[in-house]
Amino acid sequence: MNDLEKDGHISEDIIKDNESEIQKITDEHIEKLNALQNDKEKEILEV
Repeated sequence: MNDLEKDGHISEDIIKDNESEIQKITDEHIEKLNALQNDKEKEILEV
């Protein structure tokens, strides 16, 4: 994205918005993975 900004194809505001959206999605997936990890740990400890 930075290359697109340097070339003038995309504005800094759009890049910041996209980076924020990407971070939000990443955080949501990290939460899901943490929940899966906790579930798996409980499953392993039960056996």
